[in-house]
Amino acid sequence: MSLPLYKSIYNDIKEKIVNNIYKVGDKLPSDSELSEHYNVSAITIKKAMDLLKEDSLISRKPRKGTIVISNEIQNHQIQANNSKLPVIGFIITNFDDIFGTDILRNLLIQSQGRAQIIMKITLGDSELEAELLDELVSLGVDGIILLPASSEFISPKLLELVSKNFPLVLIDRQMDKLPTCSVGINNSQAAQLLTEYLFDNGHEKIGIVTATPQVSTIQERIDGVIAAHIKNHKTINQNQILSNLESMIPNSKSTKEDDIEKIKAFLKSSNNITAIFTGEFTIAVLVVQALKELNQEIKKDFSLVCFDHTKYNMLNNQEFTFTHIVQDQYEIGKKALDLILRKIEQPTLIEKNNAPYYLVEGQSVKKI
Repeated sequence: MSLPLYKSIYNDIKEKIVNNIYKVGDKLPSDSELSEHYNVSAITIKKAMDLLKEDSLISRKPRKGTIVISNEIQNHQIQANNSKLPVIGFIITNFDDIFGTDILRNLLIQSQGRAQIIMKITLGDSELEAELLDELVSLGVDGIILLPASSEFISPKLLELVSKNFPLVLIDRQMDKLPTCSVGINNSQAAQLLTEYLFDNGHEKIGIVTATPQVSTIQERIDGVIAAHIKNHKTINQNQILSNLESMIPNSKSTKEDDIEKIKAFLKSSNNITAIFTGEFTIAVLVVQALKELNQEIKKDFSLVCFDHTKYNMLNNQEFTFTHIVQDQYEIGKKALDLILRKIEQPTLIEKNNAPYYLVEGQSVKKI
């Protein structure tokens, strides 16, 4: 594995200092001059300078610049710096047993002996996400794995990092318009698989219930359901889609009770619907509650499918599993780490990887 650019630059300048090409008392070229000389970003130069400062070879002061203060370095220091593991920032909206925990678990397992991980949580707050990106860059991390809070709002900080080829990998968000690396599943194809499963069980009219599509993942799943209808020559109209649930969106004023009322109104006005596609497990649970308040039940009155599933039972004390799509979160974690380490070595690398997914049959679909 080749060294990251900043370490190669660090080694080059260190060698010049040790060999008196840059003598004690000399002022090094400015960061902008070094950036132009090595054809790298200012961030890369700063990280190289930070290592030289850690070795007590240079002093950096505002208005005075970077001064060589020593040309002596112990062998054990050189060895320690050359063997230093890359530090990876991991920013996630949140994690629980439905989605995120297994990604984190395997990321930590896979990183042993390969990288150090610093984890941050945004709770879906785009402004906090921008602050955490800035914080991690200031700490000198070698790269960042990010689950963005939104696909609609892209922070200036994220755009800046992308424009400078800073090592960055997005998970669970494709953001096709951004030239950056990403890892996720093909949500549209997975949604088609779920929808065609309902068709195979005799369901002709399917309702779609999702959160407001503020992330690409949700819209891709809606598009997948529609694509399945087109492929199978079945009609679908806007009256079959409820996509304005907001109680799960951070800082939303809507409550779960508000969303349950929306679902109840949708079900009452949607004649002939026999099955419901929900984009997330948490929304599937809201649908169950809405049906309960309407004195109806899953499978008996409506079939239901969703994405992801908790490992723990949330419906009374009986075992109950929705028919759902499982995302291979272990593989997402592995692919994200492999990709960020490659991106550190190859700053211009752009690669969008898909992880596996599969359908699990539960007890929520009735054959008609």
